[in-house]
Amino acid sequence: MYPEVFLLAVKKYVRRIHISFFHCPVQEEVILDVLGLAQQYGFVDLEISISDYLQEILQIRNVCIIFDAARLYQLQFLTQVCSSFMDQHALDIIHHETFLQLSAVRKSQPNRTSVSKK
Repeated sequence: MYPEVFLLAVKKYVRRIHISFFHCPVQEEVILDVLGLAQQYGFVDLEISISDYLQEILQIRNVCIIFDAARLYQLQFLTQVCSSFMDQHALDIIHHETFLQLSAVRKSQPNRTSVSKK
């Protein structure tokens, strides 16, 4: 993909996310897609901003998908925040339908050590 085409695509997503933040809820999948693009093309500031936003919107219904993405993109601090959230709300998360979509690595993962922020 040419850098100009990618930049236009990112601007489109960012504009959509920015507008949606103020007017209606954005699906986490869209945000995670932008996060993946930001990481793939080295937009560190955008990656950090999205990671910070995802921490703010953590809920029982979305923590599993955010956790999986954090592990995929090796975002250690976001992974730790999700882990702590899941530990605090374990019973509710286990009974939620999204738990079944959680990667097998997390389900069988033993005790974790704390990870420092980027």
